[in-house]
Amino acid sequence: MDKKTILIIDDEDMVRSFLEHYFKKHFNVVSKPDGATALEFLLNENEVHAIVADLNMPIMNGLDFIKAVRNQKKLAMLPIIVLSGNEKSVSKITALNLGADDYVVKPFNPEEILARLNSIFRRMTALESLYSE
Repeated sequence: MDKKTILIIDDEDMVRSFLEHYFKKHFNVVSKPDGATALEFLLNENEVHAIVADLNMPIMNGLDFIKAVRNQKKLAMLPIIVLSGNEKSVSKITALNLGADDYVVKPFNPEEILARLNSIFRRMTALESLYSE
């Protein structure tokens, strides 16, 4: 089975590099420094299976990115896990209500994000097999 592709979006080089290094054992990894660059990448029909995105970024922040992705018919079902230094409940609720599938507070354990991604992929596989019967 081919590796799934994960898109990592974070304006902090160190966070992007850390996640790229950790996830490359499990997935194909693409990273972008902001939501606008990531959205352009997605709109150019690059195949991505899930997104891990920071909320606080320049040019296009994570909330605007989530809105933009959810407004694109071809991208609307793409799983999005938010990474944020903001642990306030209102921030989590806003991101989830806009269409994020999960929310992880920084600092984070990359194993937890891997487990959350694998959980999403298990559900997607189960749904695909259910509807292909």
